Amino acid sequence: MADDRNFRSHYYEKVGFRGVEEKKSLEILLKEQPLDLQRLSQFCLRFPLPTTFREIVWKVLLGMLPAHQSIHEFVTEQRTKQYEDLEHALHVMRKIDNTTPLPTVFLHMYCIEEGRFIFDDIQLKNEVESKVFMGMAGVFLEMLNDNRVDAYWLTKGFYKLQEKHKDIINILCEQTEVYLKKEAPNLYNHLAAVNTLQALPCRAWFSTCFTNVLPEGVIERVWDVIIGGSYKVMVDISVALLMALERPLLKLTNTNDIIKCLLQELPEGKADMVVSKGLEMWQKSGCLLMPSGKQETLIEQAG
Repeated sequence: MADDRNFRSHYYEKVGFRGVEEKKSLEILLKEQPLDLQRLSQFCLRFPLPTTFREIVWKVLLGMLPAHQSIHEFVTEQRTKQYEDLEHALHVMRKIDNTTPLPTVFLHMYCIEEGRFIFDDIQLKNEVESKVFMGMAGVFLEMLNDNRVDAYWLTKGFYKLQEKHKDIINILCEQTEVYLKKEAPNLYNHLAAVNTLQALPCRAWFSTCFTNVLPEGVIERVWDVIIGGSYKVMVDISVALLMALERPLLKLTNTNDIIKCLLQELPEGKADMVVSKGLEMWQKSGCLLMPSGKQETLIEQAG
């Protein structure tokens, strides 16, 4: 029953409608004083967020705005001023100019705030963490129509959320192999035979939260769940992605060719199918409502 309801919810979203009950429930949650962060997180885990409310829910859950709505306007003003001060400082130091790409600007700002400012731009941009940060920044800028202030603070909040789970990425990679063997044994055996299982780009997928393979119009559905508190959902998305590409992968025997195939951005239609399948598998796995603080325990038990 729950699966049917979630399927219908996604269908209504695609054709421009939302489930009335779900939307009303979220509207009620957003009128609470103060906002109940746990209940908002649970909503993200149970239903796709309506586009009209996604921004405010993300801002609150990622810490850009506080739970007390009475001070949202003041906090927004302070966030804007802080952004402008950081941007001005970078101009004074001649680290950026009006032609500098915004993801690069955001990266320099973040480094200043974190107290790890690096003067060697080439070294900074080549760091894996920097590429992850800038990739996320690009997605938020596209989602928010280049609203640089909001995009910066959401990028920072989402990146910090991802950083909290770095220690379990290896476990997630192992779980992906286990799940793939169960769901797609022929593909698993083929990848094992060509010695590619250990080379699958799971770490790249998990560290970037799929910014390198899922287009902006689709990835937000995955990020709803991650922001809601379930990092494990990416295992299911990874397996769904591998299953969707099973036919071309079975024709490849070279590891580099396989990795190249898996790191290409999917067309939106195919990406939408992958995410729908991945979310369906995630729901069936029993991880529908799970506080993020219990991620490590759950994954260890699953192993």
